[in-house]
Amino acid sequence: MSRTVSAAALREEMKSVRPPQLIDVRTASEFVDGHIPCAINIPMDQIAARRPELRLEDGVVLICKVGIRAKIVAWRLGRRCAVRVLKGGTDAWQRDGLELVKS
Repeated sequence: MSRTVSAAALREEMKSVRPPQLIDVRTASEFVDGHIPCAINIPMDQIAARRPELRLEDGVVLICKVGIRAKIVAWRLGRRCAVRVLKGGTDAWQRDGLELVKS
């Protein structure tokens, strides 16, 4: 089972000196429709190939629309990785009144 973090708690962590790396695992088109500030897009089908880009020493938070795909990616990465999942995904982030960046 993957560890989760709430939208409110993640927002506070993003203010820290060493914030976690935010990885949005949705498709590129979903990402441009609205993503959390500072998140980078690595679609779930590219995670294995792009794993060296993950800053595991800083902690990684995986994000998708509601959390299901992020949980799948967390499971694929394995228990040894310091990854968490944004509980409720970008939907929860928006419900909490937090900003999404649209490009």
